Amino acid sequence: MQTPVPVLDPIFEEPQDGSGVSIGEVLLTPEDAKSVLDSMSFERQRDADPTHFGMLADMMINGEFAAGSQLTFAFQSDGSPRLVDGQHRLRAAILADWTDKWNVRVMWNPVQDAGGMYVLLDGYQKRRPPAVIGRALGLSDLHDRMQGVAIATARYQNQWRRDYEPPLMCKFPPIRDNISRVKDRLPHFLEADQILNLDRTSAKARRKMTTAHVLAIMVETLACSPDEEAREFWTAVASNGDGVAGELRDTLIAGKPPRSGALFVPRLVAQAWNNRHGDKLRRDNQRVIKVDRTTLEIPA
Repeated sequence: MQTPVPVLDPIFEEPQDGSGVSIGEVLLTPEDAKSVLDSMSFERQRDADPTHFGMLADMMINGEFAAGSQLTFAFQSDGSPRLVDGQHRLRAAILADWTDKWNVRVMWNPVQDAGGMYVLLDGYQKRRPPAVIGRALGLSDLHDRMQGVAIATARYQNQWRRDYEPPLMCKFPPIRDNISRVKDRLPHFLEADQILNLDRTSAKARRKMTTAHVLAIMVETLACSPDEEAREFWTAVASNGDGVAGELRDTLIAGKPPRSGALFVPRLVAQAWNNRHGDKLRRDNQRVIKVDRTTLEIPA
């Protein structure tokens, strides 16, 4: 059949084997991608997320997006073909000026029209969580909980670093930068993991400290302190230390107070580290907090 985008026409031939699916490979230019979106988009699809397709575009530009990604089309009740999976990737291809091959799947099944196919595909496709990515990296020397939180920890480090800016089209640090950060800080992830699994470490403290917000600061201070000061402080927090370390431990175990801000925990941890030589944890709820010895800044 003829479609609004002629390069796709050879794939839009209904299969005669009863499968209800036709599949083919096609080379799409950014202009072709725009034509698909302009003339074959499903009208009730969710709004495009610039953060998501910006990340994908960055991957395409840096050679990290594999050719052969699958686009899926189905038909509306009036017989017109509609794109039901692939909007963000096509928008990314336009943004990145990316030309390459795509696998195109056309669903001819009359039981499921374009709207039904869109709901099925959009409802079940999810981004991989940081824990899955962390374990996929094979960080086998870390305990399971640390493996699961490592990527999220690195993401917060990158977001809070004064010496880092995400790529132009990315609102947040891309996965590759978070993976790179984990690899760069791996000896200090290992050191933090060791501290949190000492025999004298409180189980409650371990659970509260093995979170991305806490570890982002803990790992970074371990990396940026050439002496034993950071190790001694975090060991005191994790075990039976007193003073500021004990106050931090007790507050973490007690949990975030009602109506406290989203960054209550990292701000608390940063202030405790900065006040580590004092006898009391002094809090500032107004200003950006620069984490001593590091390039991290915790937003207000």
